[in-house]
Amino acid sequence: MLALRHLPKLFMCCLAVSFGPAHAQPDTGQDSADPDAVSTEDTIVVIGTRIDDNASARGAGWSLISRDELALLPVTQTLSALQNQAGVQVSSKGSVAGRNFISLRGGDENFTQVLVEQVKANDISTTSGGSFDFANIDPNFIDRLEVLTRPSSAIYGADAISGVISASLQTYDAVTPGALWGEWVSDEELQLGGYYGAPVGDFGLLGGLSHYEDEGNGGEFYDRDGLLISLANRRPDAMPLRLVAHLSETQAAYFPETSGGFEAASLRDLETETADQALVSLQLTPWRTDTFDWEVTASWLNRDAETQSPGIVLFGEQAVPASSSSTEFDRIDASTFIRGAARPFQAKYILGANWSREDGISNGAFDFGVLVPDRFELDRDTIGVFAETELIFSDQLSTTLGIRHDDYESETQTTSKADLVYQFNTGQTDLSAHWSQGFKLPSFFALGSTLVGNPDLVPEESEHISASLAHAITPRLTVRATVFQNVFENLIEFDPDLFTNINLSEVEVEGVEIEAELTPSDTLTLTAFGILSDYEVDGEAAELRLRPESQWGLDAFWTLNRGLALSARAAYIGERQDNFLAVGNIELDDYVTVDVNSVWSLSKRARLKLGLLNLFDEDYEETFGNPAKGARVFIALEGDF
Repeated sequence: MLALRHLPKLFMCCLAVSFGPAHAQPDTGQDSADPDAVSTEDTIVVIGTRIDDNASARGAGWSLISRDELALLPVTQTLSALQNQAGVQVSSKGSVAGRNFISLRGGDENFTQVLVEQVKANDISTTSGGSFDFANIDPNFIDRLEVLTRPSSAIYGADAISGVISASLQTYDAVTPGALWGEWVSDEELQLGGYYGAPVGDFGLLGGLSHYEDEGNGGEFYDRDGLLISLANRRPDAMPLRLVAHLSETQAAYFPETSGGFEAASLRDLETETADQALVSLQLTPWRTDTFDWEVTASWLNRDAETQSPGIVLFGEQAVPASSSSTEFDRIDASTFIRGAARPFQAKYILGANWSREDGISNGAFDFGVLVPDRFELDRDTIGVFAETELIFSDQLSTTLGIRHDDYESETQTTSKADLVYQFNTGQTDLSAHWSQGFKLPSFFALGSTLVGNPDLVPEESEHISASLAHAITPRLTVRATVFQNVFENLIEFDPDLFTNINLSEVEVEGVEIEAELTPSDTLTLTAFGILSDYEVDGEAAELRLRPESQWGLDAFWTLNRGLALSARAAYIGERQDNFLAVGNIELDDYVTVDVNSVWSLSKRARLKLGLLNLFDEDYEETFGNPAKGARVFIALEGDF
C-alpha cells in the first residue's frame, strides 16, 4: 500500500507557507526561475498517428482538451472533463466517482483503449473486461487529454477497437515549477494536491501528491491517493528522454451494478473495492536528424484489486450470489520504430515493432450456500509489426495509410487504416474520409473464469468508415459535419442457457455529428456539438445500454480581463436504456445540465475558482436507481510558485 494517507495534513501546511508570500512575489519568468533553463518543449505525441504534423490522420473524430481548458472547467474528476466531446458518452454508475461508463461512438464501455503517458492502462483481469477508472488520476496532474473516436488497432494493436483516450501528465516547467490546489464541492467532495519540480543537471524532475474523496448516497464513497514522478530532458541538444511514474491507491463502496442502486436495491449492503495501481513510462529518442528519428518506448502497468460483493437480492431471494475476488494484473510493453521522410510526394513513413506481455491472476469465490472457487492464472505474449505512411500529393491533397500485424498465442490479426484529406476553396474548406479496423482480444476474466469463462472465445472486431466536411464560414466561425458507421462483430456476451461467455452478436452504429466553433472576439470562444445515432443488433433496430440516440453540448470560455475568466457548459443527454435485474430493461429520461465557473486572479501566483454545478438543480439519473447530485457549489484555491 502507498504511504499517502497523511496527504491532507501535509497539504494544509504547504498551503499556508506557499500562499502567504505569494502576493508579494514578482512575476519572475523563466530566467529568474531557473537561470540555466533552455527554452524547449517536449515532443507532443498525437494519438491516431506516429507521424509528426499529420493533419490527414486527425480531422473528424479527433479532439484535444488542453491544460488551459482544464484549468477553466469546474471539474474534480477526469471523467467530467471528457463530457461535451463529440462522439463521447460518459456516465457514472453510482453517486460517487470510480465506476464509470464511457462509450466512443456507440462502442461498449471496455472498447476504449486508455493511454496514460503511452501506457496501456486497461485492466483485463476483472469482471469489467478491460475498462478504466478515470477518477484514478487527478485532472490537475494532466497536461493534455486527447480523444480519438475511431478504431485504431493499426496503430495501437489490440483493445483500440472503438477508439483511444490519451492523457499526457505534467513534467517540469521552469516558469512555474510548483503548484498547490484545494478543491471542494458542497456535496462532500474534496481534492487536495500539489507538485514541485527542479532542475537536476540536464533534466527536470517533478514530484506531486494528490488526495481525493467523494461521499454519496446510502454510504457510497470513493477515496484516492496518488503520486506522480516525472523526469524529462530539458535541453534541445541532448537525447530526448521522458520518464513518468504514477502510483495510486483507491478505496470505494457502491451498490452492485443492476441491483437498483440507492433507490431500488433490496439489499442495502454495499460492494467494496480496494485497488493499488502503478504505471511507469519511458520514452526516448536515441537518434534524431532532420529527416530521421529512432524512437523507443517501454512501459509497465501493475494493478492489484480486492473486491467483496454482497450480491443482489430480489423478492427475498438471492438472485446473484455474494462473491469475493483478489486480482493481480501486470502488463509490460515495449516498442521501437523509425520515422523518416522521402522525396516522392513529400512522403513520411513509420516502420516499427511492438512486444507485450500480460499476466493475470484471480482468486475468488461465489457463495451459493457453499463457496464455489472462481480462479484463473493466465498470461499472453503479443508481437506486432506496423507501418504507416503519409503522402502529400499537393497543397490540397494528402493521405495516410497504415497496417499492423499482431501475433498472439499462435493466432494472428491484421488491421489497416486509411485517411484522406482534400482542401479547397483557398483552404477554407476540407473534405476528409477515414476507414479503419480494430480488434479486442478476449479479457482474461472472459477466458479463464471457472464459472463463466470460455477458452475458445475469438477476438471482437470492428470496422469504421466516416466522411466529414469542414468549412470556415468566416475567419471566426468553423462548422464540421460528419457521417459515420461502426460495425462491431463477435461481441462477447454471457449466455444464461449455456451459462458461459460466447461470441454472439453483431452491432451496427450509424450516426451524424455536427460541430461548430465560434470566436466572436479574441476573449470569447464558443464550441458546440450535436450527434444523432441509430443502433442495430444482428440486423434489427435496438437500444444499447446507456447510449442515447441524441446528445448535444455547448462550452463557452470568456476572458473578461487579466484578473477574471468565466466558463459555462451545457449538456443534453437523450433517453437511453439501462438494466434493473428485477424487471429487465428500463428507459431513463433525458436531461439537461448546466455548469458555470469563474476564475479570479488574486495575485500573480494565486487564483480562486467559484462555480455552480447542475445550476438549475436538474433531477435525473445517469444509471437506474442512482439519482445524480443536485445543485452544488464548487470552490477551489490554487497557487503557483
